Amino acid sequence: MFQSRPQTARAASALLPLFTGALLAAHATAGDVVVEATGTLVQANASGSSPFAGAMVGDPVTVHFEVFVPGMDVVPGQLTNYTIDPATSFVRIGAVTDAITGSAVGIQNDFPVADGIRVFGAPAAGGGSVALEVGESSGTLFSSTDITMQLGTWGPSTWSSFNFGLFGGGSFLEFSNPTVTISLPNVGTSYCGPAPANSSGDGAVIEAFGSAAVATNDLTLRASSLPTQSFGYFLTGRVAGFTMNPGGSQGNLCLTGTIGRFDALVQNSGSAGVIEIPVDLMALPQPNGPVAALPGETWHFQAWFRDANPMVTSNLSDGVEIVMQ
Repeated sequence: MFQSRPQTARAASALLPLFTGALLAAHATAGDVVVEATGTLVQANASGSSPFAGAMVGDPVTVHFEVFVPGMDVVPGQLTNYTIDPATSFVRIGAVTDAITGSAVGIQNDFPVADGIRVFGAPAAGGGSVALEVGESSGTLFSSTDITMQLGTWGPSTWSSFNFGLFGGGSFLEFSNPTVTISLPNVGTSYCGPAPANSSGDGAVIEAFGSAAVATNDLTLRASSLPTQSFGYFLTGRVAGFTMNPGGSQGNLCLTGTIGRFDALVQNSGSAGVIEIPVDLMALPQPNGPVAALPGETWHFQAWFRDANPMVTSNLSDGVEIVMQ
């Protein structure tokens, strides 16, 4: 749960000693939503003209849909279809990717009994069509058919039934073990990476989700691949930079100039090694007080967190740059 205290900011020089002392005390979206399923190829019978003619059993599979909100009710409260955006939807088998050119993603809630996700015959540009039908028979997975309220990730053991593959056009490519994620689309451009490894063994990655539109004011920051049970928060500024090991940190600072910090929203990474906050674009922290982002401005964000790798100090993620709209 996010803390509700107002966001505050301090000068960049005050950031440096943050994690060298004692431990710190302790969204609906407007726009597109991503539905992504990953799995494994278990039957490979592609036509000679298919872009996947060389696919082999065991290849990793990703099916990525980006859908438009709001959807269209088929059965109110039980089945809603969301139109697929062909500009950003694709199927990938191994290293080969093909565009998905249409159709819709259906979210079912107690329809007729089970909850689940249904995609019938989403055509692929290179031939055949993608099917993704996963069902959870107890009917407890979803509380409604509003896709913006069903964000999450569900592994293969969730599904009591599934139909997952690329079929038709002379091809039969069956996928198995679907893990399905419903999430907000990424916003902005990553830079200043990869981040140096932290004590998790990986470099921390920052992502932004939601919308870059100031009027929408629906932006979320998430940093992953952090050490578990680590305290951290996010930084922001208008100017990108690069400073190695600021203040004895084991990471790199990807901001310069006037830097604000979301220090009223300190998070613990928990067992997943993730911190996440909602961002109020009307009150971005800066040393002289919160400021509102303006359309056309570029803002940069980064996560700073406690680390022990091997000494107890701090580390940082890569950066994400967002042009506000």
